[in-house]
Amino acid sequence: MLIAVVSTVIAVWQVNEQVYTPESAAEDYWEALQVSRGRVALGHVEQRPEFLSEEDLDHVLLNRDPLARSAELMEASQLTVAEEEGEAAAQVDFVLGDDSHSTSLPVERTGTTWGFFDEYSIDSSAMTWFEIDVPGAPQGGIRQVSVNGTP
Repeated sequence: MLIAVVSTVIAVWQVNEQVYTPESAAEDYWEALQVSRGRVALGHVEQRPEFLSEEDLDHVLLNRDPLARSAELMEASQLTVAEEEGEAAAQVDFVLGDDSHSTSLPVERTGTTWGFFDEYSIDSSAMTWFEIDVPGAPQGGIRQVSVNGTP
């Protein structure tokens, strides 16, 4: 009986250390972006800005062709995660054209699942959010605006 309890504790600890990590949250987010699944990537972001509700969120530029085109332009992307004093940040290095770029994705512990497994999300400070308001659009019957040929 004692061996079973000790084995269970060790198994839970190992699963938490290997699967439920800041690295896996950052990797899942980055992989979703690379395969043009913006909605899935946004699911890894800890919170949305106050001005944005789920009904108002337009995923058009964050899915399929527009996101795929952006991902195609990146070469040699590499994701690394570093933890310091309980805080984690992912570093994404990539080449765009002839220039090397780097961006940071802060990862935040957001709670636990079943009381033992840590949950992590990308901190919303990593995202640039903006709202476009076209005065008179609803009165003029304009419900959708095209950006770079994409509605």
